[in-house]
Amino acid sequence: MKKLIVIAVLIALILNLSAQGVYATSGATETTEQKNALLKAQEYLDWVALPYTGLIDILEYEQFSHEDAVYAADHCQADWNEQAKSRAMFQLNHNSYSYKGMILKLEYEGFTRDQAVYGADNCQADWDEQAVKSAKSLSRYPSFSRADVIEQMEEDGFSPDQVMHGIELIDF
Repeated sequence: MKKLIVIAVLIALILNLSAQGVYATSGATETTEQKNALLKAQEYLDWVALPYTGLIDILEYEQFSHEDAVYAADHCQADWNEQAKSRAMFQLNHNSYSYKGMILKLEYEGFTRDQAVYGADNCQADWDEQAVKSAKSLSRYPSFSRADVIEQMEEDGFSPDQVMHGIELIDF
């Protein structure tokens, strides 16, 4: 009789955990470590925009195995394009970027080319305004001449029109 009660309790526990999503995605059993990695992944994504590979790196840093980190990144239901867009918007609040520069920055951070392009296309940036911010920032360097600022902005991916717009608006 004791065995039947224990079995009944275990079955009820498993059914309860399964209903809560602790077990079973696509018929496979989710381990405790996978569940914990998934919860941690969702915490990070609620806090900061990350690329797929960046999320895996952070989870591994948090001492999850590579397999559990990949599982979490695969199952966290993140929209990686939206993550790239959010990351681009964050970057624009802290630095100035050209359209090309933003794509390179997002790729450097681990987003795919397509995700980076999506992020740059959808971050609501005013690229002319970014050129003004860049020109203003660069002109503060005492060693930078007007020609140096122009050269640097062109290297940063601003178009010639954007460069001149930025330079003229700051009266440099």
